[in-house]
Amino acid sequence: MFYFVFGMMIIILLPSYYYVGLRFLQTLSYYLPSLNVYCYWIVFVVLSNSFVFARVFGRVLPAVTNTILNAFGYLWMAAMLYLFCVFFAIDISSYLIKLTKFSVSIDMIHGVRLIAVFVVIMLFAYGTWNARTPRVSRYDIDIPKTAGEFKQLKIVMISDLHLGKIIGNTRLRDTIKKVNALEPDLVLMPGDIIQDFKCFLDNDMASELQTLTPPMGVFASLGNHEFYGAMTEDAVSLLELGNLKVLQDSYVKVADSFYIVGKNDPAAKRRSDARHLDIDEIMEGIDRSLPVILLSHQPTDLEAAQKAGVDLQLSGHTHGGQLFPANLLTGLLFEEDWGYLRKDSLQLIVTCGLGNWGPDMRIGSKSEIVEILINFR
Repeated sequence: MFYFVFGMMIIILLPSYYYVGLRFLQTLSYYLPSLNVYCYWIVFVVLSNSFVFARVFGRVLPAVTNTILNAFGYLWMAAMLYLFCVFFAIDISSYLIKLTKFSVSIDMIHGVRLIAVFVVIMLFAYGTWNARTPRVSRYDIDIPKTAGEFKQLKIVMISDLHLGKIIGNTRLRDTIKKVNALEPDLVLMPGDIIQDFKCFLDNDMASELQTLTPPMGVFASLGNHEFYGAMTEDAVSLLELGNLKVLQDSYVKVADSFYIVGKNDPAAKRRSDARHLDIDEIMEGIDRSLPVILLSHQPTDLEAAQKAGVDLQLSGHTHGGQLFPANLLTGLLFEEDWGYLRKDSLQLIVTCGLGNWGPDMRIGSKSEIVEILINFR
């Protein structure tokens, strides 16, 4: 199925890749008349297929080579998208200017293209730094319920780590240091924690997760990536090795004072061996006079959560769009794709996540650790 979808993507992307390659060749040839066209296209085609090489030959390539090809392949695809948009805008603009009977020199067109390439390179450099520099977002909220002896509760939420080849031990270690420095009472992770199960196991990332030190524990729900392939049981066992308490359509009462509910991602519906219950079924038996915190990977089914008596829903999945203009799309797909939303008694906090899917960069979003201070009545 993956190769079918990827094949269709290649068929769609080929014309845009050719267009970008052709326009860039025209500009390079203008400044470098002796440029060998055949060598140019060979290099361009090889670079354009780096991700394909990683997917097809990844099992026989050295691990480092495979990681580099994957990372570069994702960046190349993003670069082609941005350059296609920029080059197309330049072509349209020059055409419209010509309709007004003003002249546009070849020098100007090629100069603007070179500037555009430089801007995209600088934008990607910023995006890479931005993705690797997590910031802390803080929320101070009230839940009008008693929670035993607790007047306040400090939670740190980290979501969408996508641990694997790109987000490895070094960045995980740095993240955990930042989380521990916030001194939370508990840490919550609403899904998409593991991207590459083999890499997670080979690099003993569970040992890094064990260094999280909240006194009340670390709780997690499963995201869509934990349900891909036949890896769900592996994901749960690996996360439990990291001392995470994984809630699969289930709940736990903490300190006899409040509940944490973990809801499986809708991707579980495609798996015959996975649970996917409605929120009412999951919460059967919960004392709703106590605070209820829901971990739900995707910020959906908000009305059902509100009617079921959830006080605070914590979600991720959207990545805040990760790369502009994708954030415009996530803003249309979800009632709230990043930040805070209140629906009657339900409060929702959506994080744009800590890790990345695809290219290891963020433009128009940020890498985020969320600190939440809950005030109880």
